[in-house]
Amino acid sequence: MSRLDGTRIGALCLAGLLCLGGCPGITLDLGDATITIPGRRVVTVTLINDTDHAVDPAIVYDDDTGFLARLFPAERLDVGVLAAGEVLDVDLRCDDLGSIRSDEAEQHVRYLLFGETVYEASASTTLERGDQFECGDAIQFQFLGNANNFRVVVSVNGRAVN
Repeated sequence: MSRLDGTRIGALCLAGLLCLGGCPGITLDLGDATITIPGRRVVTVTLINDTDHAVDPAIVYDDDTGFLARLFPAERLDVGVLAAGEVLDVDLRCDDLGSIRSDEAEQHVRYLLFGETVYEASASTTLERGDQFECGDAIQFQFLGNANNFRVVVSVNGRAVN
């Protein structure tokens, strides 16, 4: 094992111990690779625009769970519009995230002769802490398809939930 490999292993072990202690997470730049280790007190939300057009992901969330939080989430994740192919990671404090969903995301398709048409995806499943995800988990909203086939797929820790 080279000295550089030993340094990398030591850095990963230190990062893991810090995150177990409740840190918000750590990103390690290892030169040829970058590793992100989420903390226990955050939930990492990844937005992936796998379409050919701009997408407003319309992510809404609440610090509470239950019927009213599902119907009337208090917060909107203000990330703007995602360009085609854009990927965005956002860490949210676990205490701020009781439920989350994509609420009728919009795809903005520009036509040369007809201007812009907006296509809307159905609202995703509402994920609730304690049922579908826990602190330290990774939630992914992946936007797929174009025009009438525009949709969102939600997964937690790499497992699709809708």
